[in-house]
Amino acid sequence: MKKRRKSSHPEDTESESDIPDKKAKPSKKDRENAAAERVSRKQKAKPSKEEKEDAAARRASEIRSEVSAYNPEEIWEDYDEEKRQEYGATGVPVPTCGQARPRRKSALVTSSERRQRHEDEAWANWLASFDSDDASKENDSILILRDPWIGLILSGSKTLEIRGARLRPQTMWLGSRGLIFGQAHIESAREIETDETWQELYPQHRWDRSTRPYTRTSAMHLTEVQRLNRPQHYRHSRGAIGIVKYHKPEASGIATGSKPAAATASSKRKPRQVYAKPEVSKDAPAQHAPAAGATTAKQRSGDKRTTPVALGNVPRKRQRKTTKQDEDKTGKRRSRTYEICRGLDGMTGVSFRHR
Repeated sequence: MKKRRKSSHPEDTESESDIPDKKAKPSKKDRENAAAERVSRKQKAKPSKEEKEDAAARRASEIRSEVSAYNPEEIWEDYDEEKRQEYGATGVPVPTCGQARPRRKSALVTSSERRQRHEDEAWANWLASFDSDDASKENDSILILRDPWIGLILSGSKTLEIRGARLRPQTMWLGSRGLIFGQAHIESAREIETDETWQELYPQHRWDRSTRPYTRTSAMHLTEVQRLNRPQHYRHSRGAIGIVKYHKPEASGIATGSKPAAATASSKRKPRQVYAKPEVSKDAPAQHAPAAGATTAKQRSGDKRTTPVALGNVPRKRQRKTTKQDEDKTGKRRSRTYEICRGLDGMTGVSFRHR
């Protein structure tokens, strides 16, 4: 252990009483003071009730200014007054100032038949007026959308399309339920990084939820939206979702609403052919048995391998397989496999091969 070097100056020297004791515990008064300081810091960091109310008021004014420039009644221009009253508040996507968002109807209250009737009526109204005569070409990209979103995009109410991946700027067709209704151009794409930004962009994406739907939520800005004069049918591979390629459907499938003729014809199977076994009389001579003294082609060609006894077309059944090691004149070891085959008529053949 090294000794402490004494300094020549009297000012540098310290007495043993001046050196603090490292093992000494803080007193009760010191602990109370430290606890009081921590409580005061927490109270300063926590906003007061008045500050919370002021922040909520500022937030409400910002939302009110954004919603005031947006008219939710534009969605219902294609609907008559009776259907607008029948849908009620559930059809208004954006609440007015000071009004809470309407709650969705429970499945127990609204039956599935009524919901289906409402969807069919709304879908028929969206097909009423279209203003473009462009036709889709083979392998064009189609953006698949659900019923509410495609109607909001065609009416101009929805300008941001939300996806889990970013799409490059391009012009795409808008389709749903096997029909193409319009066309839109993806001008730009951006990633929504926070839930606060997601809530601020609600008037543009119209997705009624407080948090982002995907881990990497991307918003595509849609411009140059056009409607077709009449919707076009399309077909694509089964199970494809999101973005598909346009393929022109067959005329028979469009006119009758049934499956195409090619698919119907391919689905029919050919009848199974059944071969009858010829009946052989007991008195007739065996057709497959070789004549006495006859030689086969392999025997005439000088094949040295041992061939099994000719059994004709009688099926053979393998009973057992035995392997035996033997040694020839040169000292090499060979493995011979003996196959004993027995026919259904009682004849037996033996064969072996070198490995």
